Amino acid sequence: MGRGYSLNSWLLILNLVLLILIIDSLTLPYFLIEAAVLLFLVIFSLMIIFIIRRRSVFWASMSFYAINLFNIVFLYFIIKSYLLILLTIVNVFGFVYSVERIGQPKRIRKVVIKDFSPKQKKRMIEKELKKSPDKKEPEIEEYDIEDEYIASATSDKFHTQDCRYAKNISYKNQVKFSSKQEAIGKGYKPGRCVE
Repeated sequence: MGRGYSLNSWLLILNLVLLILIIDSLTLPYFLIEAAVLLFLVIFSLMIIFIIRRRSVFWASMSFYAINLFNIVFLYFIIKSYLLILLTIVNVFGFVYSVERIGQPKRIRKVVIKDFSPKQKKRMIEKELKKSPDKKEPEIEEYDIEDEYIASATSDKFHTQDCRYAKNISYKNQVKFSSKQEAIGKGYKPGRCVE
């Protein structure tokens, strides 16, 4: 669990402990009402801590604190205690913390997409075939790597496969040629790396 989840969990637990201490000092009819509210809040807290995950945990926490704030207002008319003030402070802090966390944008993880050269793709396919020989073999393009030229569909130059410019061309934009003459015939000019 991240730092935000653990802080939220500690606030919920502190809230419940303070509520138990306050309920202990109540008389019988109010004690039963508050015991029922406490039971509901304990179940709700356990759901928040152990079941509800990710972004919805802060929505659930905000709901918990809102319900508990109404409960504190009810308790204020019954009992005057320093614990009630402390409970109010913890509750308001938890509510504000939950609201603040809801407004935060989701963290975006970087996704790296790598274009593989035909040689690397061939190796990957061969590894997959070794792992599962009973599967149907995919067709593998055979070509001579030495005399393959690559051009971009958006450019007018072609390069050798080992050229650094060729490696920057995304796989979906690659246009492949088996000879210089074929590339020149299609209207491409040789790049610096082509002899």
